[in-house]
Amino acid sequence: MGVTWEYNPVSIRYQNKHHIYASSGIHLLVKDSTTHNLLEDCVLTINHVPNVSAFQILISENTQQQSDGAGYDVVWNLGRIREIKQVPFENMPGFDLFPFDQYPSAPKHHVEVLKLTSYDLNRSGKKVGVCRELHVGEEIKVRGYPFNLTNSLIFRDYVTKGHVVGMYSGLYLTDIRYVENLNGGIVLSLGDGFAGLVFGNLRKRNGDGDLIAILGVSRIVELLGIAGPSGAMEALISVTSTPPPTPISPTPTTSSTTLTTSITPQSSSILPLLITDAKGNTSWGTSIHYAPSILVTNNHVIQPYFNHGTCQIYTSPTTSFHLRSTDTVLVPITSLDLAFIFINDPRNKTVLDGVPTIKGISKSYSPGDAVYALNTSSPLCTHGEVNCVYDMALQNGLSRRINSLVIASASVFNGSSGGGLFLLGSDLLVGLICSNANVRVPKVHSDEFTLEKNTAFAFVIPLDIIEYVYYAMICAGQDESQLNSDLGKLWNLESFHNDVLLHSTKL
Repeated sequence: MGVTWEYNPVSIRYQNKHHIYASSGIHLLVKDSTTHNLLEDCVLTINHVPNVSAFQILISENTQQQSDGAGYDVVWNLGRIREIKQVPFENMPGFDLFPFDQYPSAPKHHVEVLKLTSYDLNRSGKKVGVCRELHVGEEIKVRGYPFNLTNSLIFRDYVTKGHVVGMYSGLYLTDIRYVENLNGGIVLSLGDGFAGLVFGNLRKRNGDGDLIAILGVSRIVELLGIAGPSGAMEALISVTSTPPPTPISPTPTTSSTTLTTSITPQSSSILPLLITDAKGNTSWGTSIHYAPSILVTNNHVIQPYFNHGTCQIYTSPTTSFHLRSTDTVLVPITSLDLAFIFINDPRNKTVLDGVPTIKGISKSYSPGDAVYALNTSSPLCTHGEVNCVYDMALQNGLSRRINSLVIASASVFNGSSGGGLFLLGSDLLVGLICSNANVRVPKVHSDEFTLEKNTAFAFVIPLDIIEYVYYAMICAGQDESQLNSDLGKLWNLESFHNDVLLHSTKL
């Protein structure tokens, strides 16, 4: 009998009276390839939580539209453990494995594969084959639900890419940057073959070093006795001429994101800003020549200018001008980090007229699409992909949804704020770079953590928002009272949805 696999990504929470933890996972449906009858229906994840059987488990696969049609709620289903399989591993010298090593009572030298069940999950998913072996140098992608304790809605469709860099203790290693709650995330070959699950995050103890460990699908199938796809689905297996990987002790790698100062068709429209506050302190930022005599940048970049500061705009390494009293800076939405600079002074206009405006814009993109960021004076060009897109109805009383937040892996640094994110190949503008993320750095055997900047996690204001603000608010005079108040919550990563628990007695 032949079988086919279908899957959906899920988020998982583990909670008791004192603690709550989270991970990503895969909802796997195994079906008869002829009759399409469901043979196996389970959720698989990688567990690091000690004594997980003592926790209530919740699984989320779907959202549902709110009654007013303006937003979505996150639906959670009760889950039950069907099987727990231990996966022994050897400690890598000089590295800690997280989240495993953050738990004081963690058992020694093994992590667990969980096979869960939940009655109310979907009965169909995306067809997927099996990539039974990954090779060093092969490009892969990971789908998961990071930060689902921070906000279980906006990070639901997260995709990131990287390369296999080696093996250790039976695990594949990749240079993909780990983010919180990504353990259990789905690892796929570029041909969309299921290659494994994110095992955990290896962090170097005495310096920078950040790797993701992957448990291969062959090991998972062997542990749980799940029937693998056959027939046509096997054609999705990754094919490469690279020889199988050799076990190695890896050294820390840099992100797969590349960094260059090459000129792109949009480079000359990216203009550095030098801001000096009233006390003489200086800071660099970036702006985009959005339309004739109009620049867009971030509010936090231009903010020191408002308090008797100065703003110097560079149109080339040797040419610049200062904002004058007749030039205007507008921040239309107080809760959004977006500012418009209107060049009205004739002398400044003459200089800026020699600078091209952005050529081409895009409102059509998806997680996984290749992008690049342009920022600062060269301008600096970094490459990555769209990780996540969230849309919402922006105006009260209207149901039309527009892209309202983009997350991308193109690295951004100090001075990058106000730069542009562009689609690779078409050079179309996606949006305005705001900032990178402050992410938690776990501590060994402790619930405490520190924060560090993840330069490969950029928050971007989509062009849809910029155009709405310009045409509806600046040109047509709409005020903030007509805006969906959830926009400010979205950009502060605050919850603006309900987490809905569906109870079921049929587990």
